[in-house]
Amino acid sequence: MRIPLHVPAFIVLTVALAMTISVACSSPPPVVPVVATPTPLPTATPTPTATPTPTATPTATPTATPMPTATHTPTPTPTPTSTPTPSAPTATPTATPTLSPIDVVRVATRATVRLEANNRVWTGAVISEEGEILTTSEALGSAPLVSFQLAADNRASGKQGEAWVVGRDDVIGLALLRPISATPPYDFIQLSAQPPIIGDELGLLQHSTLSPSVEQRLTTVSGYKPGILGFNYMQIRAASNSTSDGAMLINPDGKIQGVRMPSAWLVDNLIAGNAQEVYAVDAAQVGTSSIPALRTGLLQIDPDPPSRSIEEFPSLPLIFSGHITIDGVDAAPGTPLYARLQKAGQPDHWVDDANAVTELGFYLLNVSAPNNSYNGAEVEFWANAMPAEQKGTYDDQAQDLTVSLNLAF
Repeated sequence: MRIPLHVPAFIVLTVALAMTISVACSSPPPVVPVVATPTPLPTATPTPTATPTPTATPTATPTATPMPTATHTPTPTPTPTSTPTPSAPTATPTATPTLSPIDVVRVATRATVRLEANNRVWTGAVISEEGEILTTSEALGSAPLVSFQLAADNRASGKQGEAWVVGRDDVIGLALLRPISATPPYDFIQLSAQPPIIGDELGLLQHSTLSPSVEQRLTTVSGYKPGILGFNYMQIRAASNSTSDGAMLINPDGKIQGVRMPSAWLVDNLIAGNAQEVYAVDAAQVGTSSIPALRTGLLQIDPDPPSRSIEEFPSLPLIFSGHITIDGVDAAPGTPLYARLQKAGQPDHWVDDANAVTELGFYLLNVSAPNNSYNGAEVEFWANAMPAEQKGTYDDQAQDLTVSLNLAF
């Protein structure tokens, strides 16, 4: 049984059209020449139109820029980049062995000085490499010259001799001396710049008449008080005796912390209540004010106390006068002039007069002795740490008490 197919018309038309085309196409196709895929002719690298060898534009021989005569820029010697001196490596400090107070005292003894004048012995200390000696002035009397003796281990070659009073201030009780025939360098002790503290333990160095060696002991600062002219004084525990005048108090740094003052001077200036109290002036103040003034030649000398007994009644003075020169030049007014009376069996007696030279090249000096025992004594004259070539004789029995004597220093 056939099932009728109903084919839509548009499909019929489509099929018919396709067939027509198919028939048409089935006509022998025109022979399309097989264009052989041409072996491509090598693209003839066209013989290049010879780029005409360019008429060589003559490379202009460049006008030789004259090679500048090479200014020889010297190859700079390279400033060596200074290898910086390395800051000393903060070395783990090798601990400086801390000296015990007594060891410090021993080191300082080599700069301690034994002084002697007017039959008195007392103490001083070398405070500069040039040999300057700091001490108290009370024991000097009128003397501008003292005998000194250094410790045997001081490096100066001149261990003993005479020292001249460069400056002296009896108001503060201190003096500065200098060896006449100095032999620097000297071992010396610096002055402390710091004030003491109550309770500080200090070394005490002093000389005495009993021994040529230095006495060494320890003491303690027990008090501190103001005194004259703004100076301060530390009280210490120590025995009181005149030979310890000028004794040096040494701190743990090996520096002078104080200078022991004479008992009578302390009482007279109302610093001590009695002669048994012992005080030393603060070295820090001495270093900043006193030493510079004394170095300039300051002389403030208290007059000798009057005699207290008939036996010590002074003899009549002789009046010496005449022309005076120093190093061949007339001495200037105000030049300090001293006379020393020397006689066997008697202590040297000094007479000083800062006003003896009243006019240029002329002096007048009254010379008296403390008692009649000096009759016949030799009179020696001194100025500027020098003795005069001329000497006189003390004779208070002479009919004429005026003596004309020209002096040359």
